[in-house]
Amino acid sequence: MLLEANHAKPDYAQSALWLRKAAEQGSAEAQFYLAGLYEAGRGVERDFGQSVLWNLKAADAGHADAQYALALLYATGKGTPKDKPASVRWFRAAAEQGLAEAQFNLAQRYQHGQGVETNLAEAYMWFAIAAKNGLRDAITESKPIKAELAPDQILQAEKSAAAFVPKRASSTP
Repeated sequence: MLLEANHAKPDYAQSALWLRKAAEQGSAEAQFYLAGLYEAGRGVERDFGQSVLWNLKAADAGHADAQYALALLYATGKGTPKDKPASVRWFRAAAEQGLAEAQFNLAQRYQHGQGVETNLAEAYMWFAIAAKNGLRDAITESKPIKAELAPDQILQAEKSAAAFVPKRASSTP
């Protein structure tokens, strides 16, 4: 890819040009990378609105990393008004595909009632899934929640986490 070719200094403007061509032809991967260039202002003028637009196209096509990036944009209000419920929907879409960072963020939303009603059992389950996928911070974050849950809630959440199987790419949540 032009971004990383031959250890040379990346030509972000040229990359943006080619990524746009591929993105306009429907490549979710190109849409996601183009969104990242807009967010960082590399090769194009920094434009969070364009980042939202291209991430949304890729997310709608089921691209988990774009779904996660879009969730963060909705959570922070960059390029779009803050929308916590939309953020949760996109975190869930990426989490269900197995993206550990999205699972962790979704757990936090349930833990703190951000865009969803507080549900500590659901938070504990998603932290357990994220931990199963290698996020050590999820173990730390889940400990105080576990102390607040009833034994049957812990058992059910742990069973659900153990049974979790990532879904194939899914489009708009």
